[in-house]
Amino acid sequence: MDTSLVQKRHLDTPAASTPTAKRRHLSTTTSFRTPPPPPPPSLFPKLSPGETFFKILCPADKTGGLIGKGGATIRQVREETGAKIRIDDSLSGCDERVIVIIANCSVEEVVNDEELSLSMSASQAQRALIRVFERILKVDEEGNAEGEGRKDINVVCRLLAPSYQVGCVLGRGGKVIEKIRLESGAQVRVLSNDQIPACASPGDELIQAMHFLHHPNFTSLSLCI
Repeated sequence: MDTSLVQKRHLDTPAASTPTAKRRHLSTTTSFRTPPPPPPPSLFPKLSPGETFFKILCPADKTGGLIGKGGATIRQVREETGAKIRIDDSLSGCDERVIVIIANCSVEEVVNDEELSLSMSASQAQRALIRVFERILKVDEEGNAEGEGRKDINVVCRLLAPSYQVGCVLGRGGKVIEKIRLESGAQVRVLSNDQIPACASPGDELIQAMHFLHHPNFTSLSLCI
């Protein structure tokens, strides 16, 4: 037997396996360093410095009243508040639509409610949110023939918020949300994932505030938000 041939094969074996091992090492390293794909840009609205956004849910059958004839009502709200307000398209099988409100988050003025002796600081974004919610309730009141003259009503406000913000609403040990409940008199809850509507974006959570009002003009809506 030719011993030189055996020796040659023995020497060739590690040389053939070395590139394979090296390729595996490089492949593993490359996979580890590859960043995850960014989320779709449509999930979060584009904000300028100093701006924030709210996403409030509106019953789909009330959206027309919020928009108004030829868009007159929603245009008036935009002009009065200076906020950018967008109504997302309806989604098949979902009975709610998302209203996106973008405005300045700096607290610059005081909102007064003389009838209820309330005074609170509010940002442009908060005022726009309250105005939109007031209009949604007004549409509901106008369309409810059985509610004429009714003074008592359960008011429900449903907001979508990114999951990373919900912890700030809850607070450590639930102290923040409990303070909100005590100060507003509203039942405020972060609902479970199975109650989030289909129109929500991935990563959204649902915050619901319910308040029992004895006021036909709904002027204490800011307490529920």
